[in-house]
Amino acid sequence: MKKNPSPAILETRRVTRGAACLCCITLFLLALPCPHVQAKVSGSCNNCHTMHDSQDDASMRQSGSGTTLLIEDCVGCHSSNTAETIVNGTPIVYNTVPPTNPLAGGNFHWVAKGGADNDVFGHNVWGISDEDNNIPASAGAPGRDSTPACNGCHQSLATDPADNCFDKSGCQGCHTEVSHHDDSKPWFRFLKGHRSDDHYVTGIEAANWEHDPDNAADRNVYQGADATTFTSNYTLKSTHAVTAFCSGCHSSFHEDMGGVTSPWIRHPNDILLPTTGEYGAYNPLNTYSNEAPVAYLDPANPSRAEAVVSCLSCHRAHGSDQPDMLRWDYDNMAEGTGCYVCHTSKD
Repeated sequence: MKKNPSPAILETRRVTRGAACLCCITLFLLALPCPHVQAKVSGSCNNCHTMHDSQDDASMRQSGSGTTLLIEDCVGCHSSNTAETIVNGTPIVYNTVPPTNPLAGGNFHWVAKGGADNDVFGHNVWGISDEDNNIPASAGAPGRDSTPACNGCHQSLATDPADNCFDKSGCQGCHTEVSHHDDSKPWFRFLKGHRSDDHYVTGIEAANWEHDPDNAADRNVYQGADATTFTSNYTLKSTHAVTAFCSGCHSSFHEDMGGVTSPWIRHPNDILLPTTGEYGAYNPLNTYSNEAPVAYLDPANPSRAEAVVSCLSCHRAHGSDQPDMLRWDYDNMAEGTGCYVCHTSKD
């Protein structure tokens, strides 16, 4: 089994080079006319790039993780050996110590510890953690479509990008179109499918990436869909919904759901949150829950009737301190938290 660089080795590299990048890069958010917000870098080019990587009498590196003359890669710039999750304006998704306030996507801290017991806490991503001990890359992502043409790319984010048919794995397995110079594209957080430029996720990004979980105004607004069929990520083109994007690797979770009416084999996704019964007591427009967020058919003009249950209503995209990347402790939910945010009559 191919092994990634160990977290200890990666951290040494990040402290020496990544810290410099973190200290210099300044990100600001620019709202565009379309319903999304993107991060764009400002400042001197040498904050992120180097022509020869031989400044200050250092020998020129002949190889390394950086591409396009970058000082560091995605992991190096978005990691920290502190508990802070925003460092000099840069969102941190991997902390080597437990993060104080994980951001909207969660954190890779727990899955990066390695081993089968910790693999349940997040996506295994190249450069952060080894391949999943419970689900080897050869088995593919849980719920993956078995279409042979897709097998080479929709297997694991932990494989070497050089072994992937699109040379993209790790962070860029999901954030496929990373361009910090350009915020003119419509996709949310660089989440885009590889089929064509019209396969992408839309949404509105929180100014502080949900750093303050108790502040209802500090929240992402995700694109949802009222789906009637679940056919892999082919719905991404028509819906631009975050659940449709997830289904690119986990499509069978949706296809095997049992339809869009009860009884369901699995909890439904991309379905409108009912306005009657126990669900009617939860109005996210009045009392929004960052613990159990909803998506909307129109993120720019959210309405209660168009609130949507999505994958991110229950899961963190990167990882969490709970098994299955859940947003809460499934075994110890208090009234009004976790599942009970929507299922208000359950106890």
